[in-house]
Amino acid sequence: MWFLNPSTIVLLLFCGLSSPLLGQSLLADRLLITSIDPQEERVLERLEALPDLLIKPRYNSIVASYLRTYTVKNREKTERMLGKMELYFPLFERHLAEQGLPEALKYIPLVESALNPLATSRSGAAGLWQIMPITATDLKLNISRYVDERRDLERSTEGAVKYFKYLYKRFGDWELALAAYNCGPGKVAGIVRRTGIKDYWKLKRHLPRETRNYVSAYIAAVYIANYYYEYGLTPQSLTPEFFETRMVRLSGSLNFEEVAQIRGLGKEIIRELNPQFRRNFIPRSKRQNLIRLPHLEASVISNREQTFENSNISTKDKILLSYEVQEEDEFLSLCNDFNCIPADIVTLNGLTNLDLEPGMVIRFLGEKEKRPVRKKWAEVKALSGNFSWAPFPEKRGDQTPSLTLKTDLQIPVQDQRNDSSQLLEKEMYVLQEGESLLSLSKRFSIPLRKLMQLNDIRSGSAILPGQIILLK
Repeated sequence: MWFLNPSTIVLLLFCGLSSPLLGQSLLADRLLITSIDPQEERVLERLEALPDLLIKPRYNSIVASYLRTYTVKNREKTERMLGKMELYFPLFERHLAEQGLPEALKYIPLVESALNPLATSRSGAAGLWQIMPITATDLKLNISRYVDERRDLERSTEGAVKYFKYLYKRFGDWELALAAYNCGPGKVAGIVRRTGIKDYWKLKRHLPRETRNYVSAYIAAVYIANYYYEYGLTPQSLTPEFFETRMVRLSGSLNFEEVAQIRGLGKEIIRELNPQFRRNFIPRSKRQNLIRLPHLEASVISNREQTFENSNISTKDKILLSYEVQEEDEFLSLCNDFNCIPADIVTLNGLTNLDLEPGMVIRFLGEKEKRPVRKKWAEVKALSGNFSWAPFPEKRGDQTPSLTLKTDLQIPVQDQRNDSSQLLEKEMYVLQEGESLLSLSKRFSIPLRKLMQLNDIRSGSAILPGQIILLK
């Protein structure tokens, strides 16, 4: 047993707490750990219980400090991050498995970006994996005026995983590989060569300040991802639109505002699903852009693309129009008068059947110079303009509030989720993966030619999963 006089204790407290390297002071370690985790003796035990941990776990003052940030200072941000693991971890796990790398690397984006694909650091790193511009060049990730593939969910993950494979092959040690990912392999290799030290924990005092704490930050991220409930944290679950998505090939331009207004989704959902686009706008591209959209939005956009491709009419020749249904109107006669694909009108208006009531307002895409010959119609806005759509009343006389446009015309839209397995009153069907018009023709005993005419599908035209097919 040894004793310290009061002045010595005060001096040690001052030195330990003011040190930029918190891990250098045992006294600082004890103070920080005790202040954030009354069960600190179990933390290391929990970490060691995790399968396939990338490195040998340690619990020091740096780990404790990061845990305090996760659980006390930034609880709300931590809960948002935890909620996104369900969305992004399967993507990470798939790419890691393809390259034969440890699954535990999936925790790196928690440290780098808190699972925010739009994150940008002061040094210029971007995306979930915080890839620097010079590294992006080596990984062949495109950075242009409109697109930054460091933010692309698939491309950036593919690049980061290959980069980690290279780093481990070069250093043969995961702790050094993590350090190299943070500050660059050349810098780590130079310090190892100069000092002759190959143990990260002995080498770390020679590393840049941020990198000294990087492995400890990783340990804290792994711990909080697996034991968040010990701190009363609840992951903020994402809405179904983030999970029920499919890819759409787009040759024309597209405004995120336009997509978001199809059923009133927040523009930020479309943005986070497609973070690689630097603006809320996708430019026309000869190569075609691949975008990820919720099923309903994907159906609308893919139908629109097919319409313009088949008719050789670009988006600039179309305008969004609305029409008030008259007593004598029938659905198919309106489609013919408006020169529209029936599936487009169904999707744009959220229809569940083809019964039109007098006074109902429907919207459609029409040509600027050829307005329909009808008693009542109103031009709403150009396709890329700003317009608001209100929920569709469930029944006539419903007092559901709606938004009035500058034209004083109210455009109701049904607020519904697209259930890909739902048969809508046997009048329309949402195409499933692996299905074709021929299989639907046999299933519903409808002649193939009639299906093609009803949906304005020409021979050789592509139909995609999620597309609405009219049956009557």
